[in-house]
Amino acid sequence: LLRQQLRGHEAIYLHMKSDTEYDKRVDSARPLLAILEQFTQALEPYNRIVTLKLGLFHFEIPDFPEEVLREALLNAFVHRDYNVTGSVYVRHFPDRLEISNPGGFFGDVNPRNILGHVPMSRNRLLAESLQKVRMVERAGMGVKRMYHILLSYGKEPPNYESGPDFVRLNLRSGRVEPEREGRKEAGI
Repeated sequence: LLRQQLRGHEAIYLHMKSDTEYDKRVDSARPLLAILEQFTQALEPYNRIVTLKLGLFHFEIPDFPEEVLREALLNAFVHRDYNVTGSVYVRHFPDRLEISNPGGFFGDVNPRNILGHVPMSRNRLLAESLQKVRMVERAGMGVKRMYHILLSYGKEPPNYESGPDFVRLNLRSGRVEPEREGRKEAGI
């Protein structure tokens, strides 16, 4: 139904080997909840977990916490501009996840005020439908929750970039790749 009503409904997951090559691609125009499941499964094998041992306590720290992923993906679909052609992209790099969607921020929301801005939705009916199936709360706490979860794991907060025709969310895994670390030490 979503695909019939909104011709631009599509999402693409790319597992990136480098900035210019990928080794896994999933294209989907399925119903939204099916895309969430499909992308979660595609990302899962690459979502590394580190065990942090502090005395008797062992903490498992994923590169990308599942609740943050779900919130970020839902935001990309709920707040995208369906009048603009294009896909929601999830690019999974070794050190980060980039989630982008067509259309800039709605209203006067921007990367500097997103954390404290009052809730706004470009696609109210879609947000209400997701609220009814308990996927979102529509209370303006999703972005704050992402910040809180990432910071509680010792990770960088979400980083938003935007233009008139896109919004991109960058989530850092908190890992330094061995190849990249070697380059840093060599001054490259």
